[in-house]
Amino acid sequence: MKALFVMNGASFGSSGSPNVSGGDLMLIEIAKRWTQRGVEVHFLTSSAGKELCDKLGLKAVYHLSHSSTKLSISRYIFIALRSAVARTTTKAKTIFDIVYSSNEHLYDVLPAFKMKKRNVEWVAMVHFVPPPPWTRVKAGKLNAILYYLNHMLGALIIRNNADLVFAVSQTTASDYIRKLKFDGKKVVAVAGGVNYGSIRAIADSTREKNYDAIFMKRLQPMKGVFDVIKVWRQVVNASPNAKLLILGDGPADVVARMHRMITELGLVENIEMIGPVYDIEEKISLLARSKLFLLPSYEENWAIVIGEALTVGLPVVAYDLLELKEIWGEHVLWIPKGNVEVFAAEVINLLSNDKSYQKLVGNGINLMKQFDWDNIAKRELDLCIMMQRDSIHERQNA
Repeated sequence: MKALFVMNGASFGSSGSPNVSGGDLMLIEIAKRWTQRGVEVHFLTSSAGKELCDKLGLKAVYHLSHSSTKLSISRYIFIALRSAVARTTTKAKTIFDIVYSSNEHLYDVLPAFKMKKRNVEWVAMVHFVPPPPWTRVKAGKLNAILYYLNHMLGALIIRNNADLVFAVSQTTASDYIRKLKFDGKKVVAVAGGVNYGSIRAIADSTREKNYDAIFMKRLQPMKGVFDVIKVWRQVVNASPNAKLLILGDGPADVVARMHRMITELGLVENIEMIGPVYDIEEKISLLARSKLFLLPSYEENWAIVIGEALTVGLPVVAYDLLELKEIWGEHVLWIPKGNVEVFAAEVINLLSNDKSYQKLVGNGINLMKQFDWDNIAKRELDLCIMMQRDSIHERQNA
């Protein structure tokens, strides 16, 4: 089998290194394991995407669609339009069995749609039904409107053309079937995953706790990057020496604003920002050296970082999002969305009350055994093989 994975949205952050999103990580981990099972993996991606794949250890055949720069509205539109007319997938002169697009954005949907027209089976990953623009005001009004239009159009193209749709949760699958009238026979709920064995080995060998909490995510307003700083200001009021570690990268203006907030709120000695970390051992070691994992995000689905934190054994505090609660349930401490005061109060309680803290330590370790990437990748590959067989059977009987 030859599979073309489409991941055109990868861009460079303010540090000059490629940004890491949960969707990109999911695609790369699946592709790595398909390679181990004998699939010839190709990647249609940006220069930042190739660099990210290299850093995360994926060996594949790469077809570069564009040179990445820091993502902006104009650049976003350019990438989407270029994807619609890109010759990259045709000049490779490779006959693919499957094209696998990573999300609903047009820059991934349009190349996959183009390949579909060449009788290639199309598998599309979807993350959530496009939210109304007014729910994403934190991202800026123009960004919110463009995001919605792009996301909705991409979703509708998938609905009308994809052969198989992987939804990252049962809630997402149900929403696509109910709200956007997707064919329920084509939509399958899948899951994110973790490198369970290697994470547990690192966690078991780590004893020292250097940080009271850690935030690890792409640095964007919708991921709660400003909320986590406000939360920490209140935590420091109760515990002056409390330390928060922030991992990740994002647009230069967002990162600059975060640094200004940290300075203005007097948190320079209490918050450490170290940028993106690609090495799995270093990343898990930093998680293991922290006491809590914080995720005041306004927009998530599955959230691989929660899975990694639970596998390490950390208590997780997050905003109460339906898509997350369906997956993690009682294994996460849920806070009303946007309520910084309650969030901070729960963090303060966990850090000052050892009994409350110990009750949540290790809460999700056993749960995460079922989410090992090997199992997730095998299931997806099996579903794709079944799709191919059904398609061949239909053509033979036509």
